[in-house]
Amino acid sequence: MRLLNNRLKKGGGLKIVTDYYPYYEWVLGQGGRTGFKVETGTVAPVYDTKFERKWAGEGQKEFFELNFIKKRHITVPAGEEQVLKSYAIDDFQAEHFRLEDTTGDPTVIFKDMLYDGARQRAMVQVLVAEEHLTQHVWVLITKKKDKWSLTQAEGQNIFPTPGVAKALDLVYQAARQTVRTKQAVKGLSRDEGHN
Repeated sequence: MRLLNNRLKKGGGLKIVTDYYPYYEWVLGQGGRTGFKVETGTVAPVYDTKFERKWAGEGQKEFFELNFIKKRHITVPAGEEQVLKSYAIDDFQAEHFRLEDTTGDPTVIFKDMLYDGARQRAMVQVLVAEEHLTQHVWVLITKKKDKWSLTQAEGQNIFPTPGVAKALDLVYQAARQTVRTKQAVKGLSRDEGHN
């Protein structure tokens, strides 16, 4: 709400109408010390939105309305834009890929990996949770000439945050480990033969 205040002109506002009272209460709780005057009330179905029609059709007669009117400007420092790196590694062994979940700020949770050996391509899905934002991110690992490239997969709308940058770095570190794991497994196999 503070960022919204920062972007609006004085006297500008935001109107939220919902059918769900717990959401109404939650939004109302976000209004403190944000430079907005908050007006609340209930309204009959008047906006003809998809969800309003749905809930009115199921018998809901009133909806909860919040009007936020900017009264005082709040200064919010501009966030630093995060550059998302692409990485390259010499080799990648998908069968040895292990990504450990990390908690904190940000939290990065490994969700899935899809690998196509014929196309020499892997897609790694991670969940990135930061203070006020949670994003599902796909990382592409693909063979290009004599190297493997790791980058954010195309076609997804994500915010380039420090958490996403950390997720890319964690996938890179885990991908690098696959070669070390492969070498360690080969070393064990040789050692076992000399017993």
